[in-house]
Parts: sequence; structure tokens; C-alpha cells
Amino acid sequence: MTLMDLLKLLKRNWKMVVALPVACMLVCAAVLTIMPKTYSATASVAVSGEPGGIGGIAEGLAKEKSSGKLEVTAKANTTNKTVAITAEDVNGQSCVNTVNEVAGNLKTQAATLFPNVQVQVTNASAAADVSPSLVKYSAVAFLAGLFVAVCIVVLLDMRRAPVHSAEEVEEGLKIRQLGDLPFPTPEHAREALLANVRFAGEGERALCVVPVGDTRNSVLTCLELAQAASQAKVKTLLIEGDLAEGALDAMRGDQGGRRAAGLADVVSKRAQLDKCVVPFAPSVDYLPAGSPLVNPVTMLGSSAFEKFVNEAKEHYSLVVVNTSEPTRHADFAYIAHAVGNTVLALAEFETPTAELAEVANQLDIASAKVMGFVMVEPPTSAGTRAGRGSRSARARKTSESKTSMERLKAATPKRSRR
Repeated sequence: MTLMDLLKLLKRNWKMVVALPVACMLVCAAVLTIMPKTYSATASVAVSGEPGGIGGIAEGLAKEKSSGKLEVTAKANTTNKTVAITAEDVNGQSCVNTVNEVAGNLKTQAATLFPNVQVQVTNASAAADVSPSLVKYSAVAFLAGLFVAVCIVVLLDMRRAPVHSAEEVEEGLKIRQLGDLPFPTPEHAREALLANVRFAGEGERALCVVPVGDTRNSVLTCLELAQAASQAKVKTLLIEGDLAEGALDAMRGDQGGRRAAGLADVVSKRAQLDKCVVPFAPSVDYLPAGSPLVNPVTMLGSSAFEKFVNEAKEHYSLVVVNTSEPTRHADFAYIAHAVGNTVLALAEFETPTAELAEVANQLDIASAKVMGFVMVEPPTSAGTRAGRGSRSARARKTSESKTSMERLKAATPKRSRR
């Protein structure tokens, strides 16, 4: 991971990076505010001779006075020939009284034990507040929380091992990037994606988009390709090939198109292609999933599906097929084998590297040509990513897809169904 990758990772998880240090700082400030203040007072005893013996007596007297939160210490300074007696307690006056009493007792005992040594006592007049600094310790708590937050983010990232950048995929798996789709997508990025896809296909008219890590990656990629094709007036057929989940169909808000005839019906010869397509945008038609009567794998792995793809390429300049998520269904491999050209849809810091490598290996086994990958940047909040199967995750994916489709419809006029 490079420094830039780390900065992007922290940006994506900014809520934790900010919340944890602030929480540590507030807790520390609250604890320091609630804690009683600590006071300290010091009395000084100056001697004319060597203070070592008197210092030992002072330490014994100080130890006798220490009790509970009251802590009394004595320290001899041979250079200055002084003994400092210090007391710390939550009560400032108690500190002053204690050190002055110990200093007085020390002078009395020193006069008896060391009659030739002159002793001079400087009593403490007031106690000083030596409580921990609120600002200093709060700042330290903030920095400690920041360090812990960064460690947590990095450790979680190491555990998930996601794709950090397009360069990582290009260097590691030798797969080239075809486009970058931030949200919302600039028009030039969308047009560049369409051009790269068509050039990488070397004249082939059909391709399938395989989501790696999340179905929304392929849904958004398909929608952006459809909008670019509409703007370029390229006759395009957008197909929902995910017969199990129907992410594109669900985006349309018609229960996945299960009540309408679609791909499954055309492949099984129960309906004609021109009777099932739905006008999607100028020069773009949409074919829903339909209602399969047999297992999707059986249908998509049949020669009838390959024949359907060839027939679709005769009527359209570009055929784009959305596929299922590889970790849930094997449908994508059969579609990729029949279509040939494949585009992988990824997301930075979301798509697991191991899963990407496994999908690439399966596509290689299926004799599918991986033209490249598209890096999708959907508008998800960092640190709030729900699990794949959760209701909130599915709702967010649908919402993002609907937004993309609404943007497509707003940019193109309606036309009648043929």
C-alpha cells in the first residue's frame, strides 16, 4: 500500500478517523474535569553541613506522615545542602500544614542528633495546583485516538485485502483499465468508456459486464454504457442476464420484470426478441430477464443461448449483457463463454483482490476474453457499508441504480414502444 492509497483509505473511513480521536479527547476531558484537583506544597530545610544524615531522618518523618491520598516525600540535595519536603493532596491547606510540621520536627531532631550542624527552615506559605493539564492531556488523548483509529482502519483493510487502485490491478493481474466512473459520471468519461470498450472488443458487437464484489458495479457500468451509446446514436441492446437476482430489472421498479417476457422467454422460443424488448432511450433497447422455466445455468449454457447472442448481434451494433455476481451464481461464466468479450466492474477499497483473481481465473477457464475493467466509484458513505445480504445494502444499491437511470431518461426524450 502506497502513501496515496493510505490517504484514500483514511478518506473513505473518515468518520472513524475523526470520531474515535474526538471521543478519546472528550472522555479524557470529562475524566479530568470530574477528578478532584491535586495540590502540592514544599518546605525547604537548609543545613550547614553534609545533609545526607538529616535527609535520612527527613525521609522517615515524611513516610510516617503519608496516608491515604496524602503523599509526603523528602529529597536531599548535597550540592545546595538542602532538604526539600513535599506533600501532595487534594486539600491544599493540608499539604502546607503537613510539610511545615515535618520541617519543624526535622529541625528538632537534627538539633539533638547533630548539635554542630545549623538548620534553617523555610516554611511553605501556600499550595500550588499540580493537577494534570486539561489541554495537554486532551491533546495527547486525541493523538492516541487518531493512532488507534488509523491502526484499526489499516488492520481491517489488511484483513479484507481489497483492490486499492487501478494500477494495482493492471500490474498484478495484467488487466487494463477501460474507464473510471465516478458518481455522477462526467460526459467525457462516459464517452471514453464506450470508445475504449468498442476498440478493445476489436470489432465484436457483444460484451458482458461482470460485477466483482457488488452487483451495483455492473449495474452502474451498464447504465453508463447505455447512456453513452444513446448519445452516440449507437443501436444498442441492453440485456438483463442475471436471471436469479435481476439487479437491472429491480432498478426499473417492475419486480425484476418477472411478469414480462424477456431473455428467458426468447431463448426458450416462447417469444420473439422484437416483442420483448422495451424502449429504453433513443437507439437503446432493453431486454428484461423474463421468467425461466428451467435452471438458469441450464438455459445459459445451452446452444440456444449462443444462437440468441449471434442473432442479437445481427440486429444491434452493440449488445451489452449484465451478469450475476460471481460469488452467488455461476451464470456469469456461461454468459461470458457465449458472448466472448467480458468487462469486469470493480470498486476501489470494496472489491476483494482474491475474489477478483478467482473471477479472472474462472473467465479464463470459460475461454472468455477479458477486455479490461471499469473502476466504479458509487456514492457510498465510508465506514457505513452494510453487509451484502442486508436490507439496507440492497436498498442503497437500488437507489443508486435508479438515480443513474433517471439521469439517463432525463437526458434523452421518450419514444414509443415498437
